[in-house]
Amino acid sequence: MGPPIETPKPEILIALLGVTGAGKTTFASRVSGDTNLQIGHGIHSCKRIHCQYPWTLPSAAGFKLLSNECTGTQEPQVVSFSFEGHPIVLIDTPGFDDDSRSDVEILEELAAWMAKDGHLEHKQLDGLILLHPITVLRAGGAERKRTRLLKNILGPQAYKHIVIATTMHEHLSSEADIAERVDGRRQELWGDMEGKGTKLVKHSNTKESADRIIRMVIENSGKAGKLRSLLQEELAKDPRVIRTTAGKDVKKQLEAEISKIQSQLQENLGKRPHKTPPKRNKSQADVALRREWREWREDQKELEEKLDMLQFRLRRLNSLTVSLKTLVFCPASQQKRMNANGAGHQSHPGDSGMASGRTRFKRWY
Repeated sequence: MGPPIETPKPEILIALLGVTGAGKTTFASRVSGDTNLQIGHGIHSCKRIHCQYPWTLPSAAGFKLLSNECTGTQEPQVVSFSFEGHPIVLIDTPGFDDDSRSDVEILEELAAWMAKDGHLEHKQLDGLILLHPITVLRAGGAERKRTRLLKNILGPQAYKHIVIATTMHEHLSSEADIAERVDGRRQELWGDMEGKGTKLVKHSNTKESADRIIRMVIENSGKAGKLRSLLQEELAKDPRVIRTTAGKDVKKQLEAEISKIQSQLQENLGKRPHKTPPKRNKSQADVALRREWREWREDQKELEEKLDMLQFRLRRLNSLTVSLKTLVFCPASQQKRMNANGAGHQSHPGDSGMASGRTRFKRWY
């Protein structure tokens, strides 16, 4: 009688989040043993890391198109390796690595990623690791917005699947300084997450530390099962992103920003110079008047462009729908058909320029 056949251990899928400089590539290199990862360029290695889940978002003027190539891709990059008998798939999650990205863009990328990759061959995530550099003393506006968006996407029921690992401790001089920064974020951002099961740990930038974090995710998955985000649950019931908790919150923030800019525009109109300066008169008074006009026009143009950008983001948010297979930028004609059948949302005034996945609004995102 031969030796007993060992039952293979289940595959573990882990999402890896973190801003640029948080140490995602270093973490993946440490835990996987792959020294070919390009430090400082995101998780990327054409040898072992592959674009396993390629898709391309619909093209639109002024938008970056996702590439299916390994170099320069915005798609999730994947590191596959074995850990204590478990096949591990570590996925570099898009969206949270760039402070300049709007909430709409982050939500769009994460919705597409969750819809396609989270359900690929009926697989779901086992956990999520958020790497957070502790070098900044207090949480800034971008950090607060990212955390708020992440909470709305995941929902409280998913908090127990999260490990927040603070990084870059070696750049601080004392443990007291580290504790102050961690405690500040615990009070402002992470306290409710920790109260519902999120684990807050220190990553020491070593293989032993990275292994411990992976082991925590595996053990937690065995107890709590698979991660299913609030966004996934909401989109399974209604494919319109605007109807999700995250979508509603982003819409509310956009509308508040739009209202603020509109008020500033009205206020700036009241500051319009009353006199029109002569073009060729070089007197000191006329030179000053021309400068006043130029500064006023520049302020007005800047406000108008900000308003145009925010309104564009709101139109795009209103037009996003997600199925379990793909993310689409729903054309107005399709929306009208959906509305006629009772399946679509009310048409937005800005949707009329959208057709075939394109938009006539040539503004930045």
